[in-house]
Amino acid sequence: PAPAASGATALGGGFAAGAAGAASSSSDDDASHLEGGSRKKHIEACFLFALFWSTGVTSDADGRKKYSVFVREAMENIGVIEEKYGGVATALAVRKWIKPTFGDDEVKETGFNGNVECGPPKDGDVQDWCYDPSAGTWVNWVDTLEKFSVDDDAEFSTIMVPTACTAQLSYMCQTLIKQHLRPLVCGPTGTGKSVSVVKCVTEELDQAAYKPIQLGFS
Repeated sequence: PAPAASGATALGGGFAAGAAGAASSSSDDDASHLEGGSRKKHIEACFLFALFWSTGVTSDADGRKKYSVFVREAMENIGVIEEKYGGVATALAVRKWIKPTFGDDEVKETGFNGNVECGPPKDGDVQDWCYDPSAGTWVNWVDTLEKFSVDDDAEFSTIMVPTACTAQLSYMCQTLIKQHLRPLVCGPTGTGKSVSVVKCVTEELDQAAYKPIQLGFS
């Protein structure tokens, strides 16, 4: 398991990077530079996206499925933690966590009633979805891929077929690097990590502002 401090750091950095555009309007309800909803909605969704891609990506595929079920159930009813997830409840109690309440006074003070305006779709894992502030909606990573074709004279070693995984790597690396945050990319062999990162820093980022230094290890 990842240390709690590391998860909190990743969450904070991811939220700051993802919400940079959504948080730039001048008032709580002004979202004139964005489509699809209020500034509050965009910030909430950006926080959820950062949560999923910090605390929710430190396990394997099976772990992500369990994480997705837990998060969706907790978002639906916070009481499910004590009712169904005793181990989590115990860990939270050790940290002196207090279950939030959403009475009239809390809602008046914070403007939050416990329900987000735009939660992730219920299909698949929560990491299967990317929040697009410009459209104010969640988009499946597969749907972000551009049409792909292979040149007739292309060498086999140069062909990289875009997948949801390469889309995730490209988006996350660009988002974090542009906010001066340092991504650490890890995962199974053969998923295109190295190729995706090299493409990001040598093609997708502004080459007038970013210059890659590549080191090889064997």
